[in-house]
Amino acid sequence: MEAHPDDLAARYDLAAAHTAAGDREAAIAAYEEILKWDPDSPRARRRLVTLLLETGQPSAALVHLRWAEEKHPDDVDLRISLSRTLAQLGQAAPAAEHAQTAVALAEESFDARFQLGTALMAIGELNKAEAAFRRAMAIEPEDAATQRKLGLLLAARGDAAGAAEAFAVATRSDPTDAESWSDLGAAHFAAGQPAEAVRAYREALYVAPDHAGAANGLAWCLATTDDDEIRNIEEAVALAEQLRDLDKENPTALDTLAAAYAADGKFAEAEKVARRAIKLAEASDKFADLTEAMKARLQLYVAGQPYRAAAANHVGGAGR
Repeated sequence: MEAHPDDLAARYDLAAAHTAAGDREAAIAAYEEILKWDPDSPRARRRLVTLLLETGQPSAALVHLRWAEEKHPDDVDLRISLSRTLAQLGQAAPAAEHAQTAVALAEESFDARFQLGTALMAIGELNKAEAAFRRAMAIEPEDAATQRKLGLLLAARGDAAGAAEAFAVATRSDPTDAESWSDLGAAHFAAGQPAEAVRAYREALYVAPDHAGAANGLAWCLATTDDDEIRNIEEAVALAEQLRDLDKENPTALDTLAAAYAADGKFAEAEKVARRAIKLAEASDKFADLTEAMKARLQLYVAGQPYRAAAANHVGGAGR
């Protein structure tokens, strides 16, 4: 099917106008109409794929990417898009394969290196993922997203000091990124640096006052730190109760509240909240790594003892 160039130009203008107006569904329909007239258009197909991914339709995007793969197997951007889309669909191994192909096609591509690191991290290849991220950083040293990814990787490996260094670079590159500030707080606390942790959590809350992860991390730090000069039980209880009121079904928030109550000498309340936190955590695989630690803390509260920590539980956006 052929269309007059002027007709296609008008259709592109219409699709662009819908996109600019924020009407993504109309823009998707417009680009699909263009592809009926000009199925070989990489411009229309790429923009359509972007819109489909932005609207949470990775399966539909994958259909178009597979079509384009047959036509343009050596297209680096296409391989990166395929990798990202497969990752969204939970197909981690194929995502890594396409990212590796993208790197082979363009060794100095920052986007390809970054995507390779992300994909390898998803399948647990942490050493290879770190190498990919460091190659990406050699291309763009101040990229905040790469630094944060590296920090998350190092935290997962148990290298709190290395994670803190990476997150610190991320916050310098993008001081408005509350996630990186929150992660920096968790890494500092895990490294036994509660004063630095408190500062980082407060920066996260300055940037994003409603950041629940940072508030939870700060409350945990203030309630459980073994540093008497930093411990602030009153603020910890206030923060933890606010988080409880926002989400009464969040086991990590309740775990923090229990620790804050215990720090305040309210052991009966701490025990009650801790038992609720454990029940919720046991009902979800997401919190499997926290359950045993929660039970150990519960025994302290039953014995009339507060919990003192030199390390936070989690890095990665949740504060704890």
